[in-house]
Amino acid sequence: MRRLVVHLLTGFLGGGKTTLLRHLLAVPGFPRERTAVVVNDFGEVNVDAALLSEASAKTARLAELSAGCVCCTSSPQLGETLLALADDPGIDQAWLEASGMAETDDLLDRLTDPRLVARIEVGRIVHAVDASSYPGWWTNRALAREQLRWATVLVVNKIDRAKPKALAKIEEDIARCNPTAARIDAVRGAVTLPDAAPRTPFQFHPRPGALCACGHDHSHEPDHPHLQSAQAPVPAQGHPGATLFLPLPAPVPRERFDALLASAPGEIYRAKGFLAFADAPEETCLFQKAGDQAETLVWKAGPIEVPSRGLVLLGREIDAEAMKAHFAPLG
Repeated sequence: MRRLVVHLLTGFLGGGKTTLLRHLLAVPGFPRERTAVVVNDFGEVNVDAALLSEASAKTARLAELSAGCVCCTSSPQLGETLLALADDPGIDQAWLEASGMAETDDLLDRLTDPRLVARIEVGRIVHAVDASSYPGWWTNRALAREQLRWATVLVVNKIDRAKPKALAKIEEDIARCNPTAARIDAVRGAVTLPDAAPRTPFQFHPRPGALCACGHDHSHEPDHPHLQSAQAPVPAQGHPGATLFLPLPAPVPRERFDALLASAPGEIYRAKGFLAFADAPEETCLFQKAGDQAETLVWKAGPIEVPSRGLVLLGREIDAEAMKAHFAPLG
């Protein structure tokens, strides 16, 4: 039976995964018409899917997974989506852009669902490394090491903004964690994957319970910072991450916006969304912030449907009501 090839795109928050995939889909000769794109994002508004909507206009299908992190959610959405794609004779491959907090080994474990084993095969695992902010606060976490370790292709992104010490540290970490992966240096995610780029040696062996594809039980590991909606009650045992969407339909003063974001309660890993600023109210901007780095681009990506204006916040200990009150001056 024909099997759908599923390529994984991983990387920590703000590493440039979506930009990389946009470039990849635009490479001449890329088989867009027989490719599906699956995007896992958080919050009420899937910003990454919107960013990919124009780039994937000629692809076979664009699917959004917004029920949570696909590597740990109990939602059957991932399996159902991949089975539907495998049933389509016009689709040969799918690119799954995982959330920035996804653990690759647990994601692979999701793909050992007995329903999927005979229908799909894992192709390349492409991992984006943000060289401009390396080493970041996340690099000492087990999550960062696992994402790096599982990759078959490492894209060292934003290399034009990297400092020599950062590049030396990246070399050191690659040599220690994954010296056999193919490496590609990139600026703003502009890559072309070589035909000879390796594919994963991962083999499907369905396992019971919490055992993951690598054979280890990760069900009680403390360093598993997955995100849930801040709108939902936090479980009694606590949860290290959350996501919240703040609607901002009207243009906002830029200086006030920056000040409120910098002083927001809790710990914010990532902020992104479409909004307009008061000094140019007719322009829709794409705002993105990861760590200390922020970027604002006037959105000129063609006649696509921009989702609701507002800000998606991803972070630690987000109190929804406190956050809404904090940003209330923006309207």
